Amino acid sequence: MLSQPVTPFIVELTRSASRETTVLDVLVGVFVVVVGLVALILAGGCLVAGGLVIWRKLRPYVPASGATGDGPTRLGIDASSR
Repeated sequence: MLSQPVTPFIVELTRSASRETTVLDVLVGVFVVVVGLVALILAGGCLVAGGLVIWRKLRPYVPASGATGDGPTRLGIDASSR
């Protein structure tokens, strides 16, 4: 049978080095995450919209087969119709 050690094993409990998390800390963290997501979504939307505008300007207008009219003026949305 094993014998127990003669010297006792002492554990000293100390206070944690980290500070407590408050409600304000959580709210600030949530606010930062939400603002970051909104900024990323807006930046992505602007990039996609800019890409579509550039793609539209670079691509020549080709009417669909069987379409009549001359593009945007067919709908009456050109500047001269005002």
